[in-house]
Amino acid sequence: MRIQNWKRHSAWLRRAVALLLALALLTGAALLPSGAAQTKEELEQKKEEVEDRIQQREEEIAQLKKDKVEQEKLISVLAAQVKAIEEKAALIDGEISSINASIGQLRTRIDALNLQINDCRSTIARIQGETDGKRSQIAEMQQQLQQRLRQQYMDGPVSNLQLLLSSPDLSSFLTMAEYIRAQAERDATLRSALESDMADLLRLEKEQEQQQATLETMRGTLEQETDAWNFQLTEQKRAKKELEAQHGRISDAQTELFTIINSLQKKTEEAQRLLAEDRRAAEKFEDMLDALLNEKKQNGTIKPDNLPIAEGKMIWPVPSSACYISSEFGDTQNRSYPHMGLDISASGANTKDYPIQAALDGEVVDFGYNSSKGNYVVLYHGYYEPMGKEIRATYMHLRSIDESIQDGAKIKVGKVIGIMGQTGNATGSHLHFQINEIGSDGKSTPVNPLKYVKNPY
Repeated sequence: MRIQNWKRHSAWLRRAVALLLALALLTGAALLPSGAAQTKEELEQKKEEVEDRIQQREEEIAQLKKDKVEQEKLISVLAAQVKAIEEKAALIDGEISSINASIGQLRTRIDALNLQINDCRSTIARIQGETDGKRSQIAEMQQQLQQRLRQQYMDGPVSNLQLLLSSPDLSSFLTMAEYIRAQAERDATLRSALESDMADLLRLEKEQEQQQATLETMRGTLEQETDAWNFQLTEQKRAKKELEAQHGRISDAQTELFTIINSLQKKTEEAQRLLAEDRRAAEKFEDMLDALLNEKKQNGTIKPDNLPIAEGKMIWPVPSSACYISSEFGDTQNRSYPHMGLDISASGANTKDYPIQAALDGEVVDFGYNSSKGNYVVLYHGYYEPMGKEIRATYMHLRSIDESIQDGAKIKVGKVIGIMGQTGNATGSHLHFQINEIGSDGKSTPVNPLKYVKNPY
């Protein structure tokens, strides 16, 4: 039934082509090959422009993806940095609280010391006053004693007999004797008071010395406490300054974090937009290939009836046991959109020649060089019986294209069409092998080549 449908479709195409040729003959506007060539050139130019845009977008997307990964890492690092800075700021704040407590304790001790010093100074002043009073008393008593001694020296020693003989009567003698005795007692009392005052003076001087020593000690302690207080104040200022700097760093880091998040959001949105554009450009490229194939069918450059219905099996395009699949169909790693083909590489492919063969009988739809695809060949394989699909295949990144590849040339299965290479947008030498299934409306869809062929090696 599928073969019959295909034949009916082919017959309809033949009739349509015949009708177009007849009309062209009647109007004198024959379909010249130059017209087809001009259309192809226009399509080639458009393809080049689209491929350039795709290449540019792929590079931009790759950079955006790289930036996104780096920024996501940076966001994580910055978030941790903000947290660490906040923790340090909290520690510094705690340090400031501890310093303030120490400053409070020092201020209390300094105030207490100042009170003690004032008390000590008052005591010293009191002692000094008492000492001065004692010294005045001692000086006065010393003067009195000196006068008494001087008088006694001038009067000379007087015995009781001399006093009796010199007295006119007994009453005078007794009066004089009492006076001398009383004077002697006063002198003894004066000497005793003088000795007591001298002792008090010594005690006061010693107490004053002790108070002065205590004062000096308290002054030293006060100086140390004041130095400690000033140091704590300096530490407080330093810690506050560091805290302000930490708060500034927190603010800067948070601002940078928010900026990166916003930038990442914008770049993500831009990447999604570019990705959508990229995919549309890729689809447009495939649409242009479909349009080119349909045009060639319509103008008779490619005649599906001239291609036998493919009934044999499709062969692997790289005839070497050293080959391997380097990138699967649909793979999105390091890509801006799903991989539309199968990448096949081989051991030492960058230095060795690995021929690429036609996987099936076909006809050349297009070939040439593209900045993204490199050297490429597009073969129309017609209706593939095992899968019941009309297909075309694209072979990309060839180092060179075989000279037998010409527009509309018939290519047999197994025919070498080029050498594996690294032309265009390619990392390492490989073949991008792509199969598109063509629908009844002439539009094609890329499918996994492993649906049609397996690596036999």
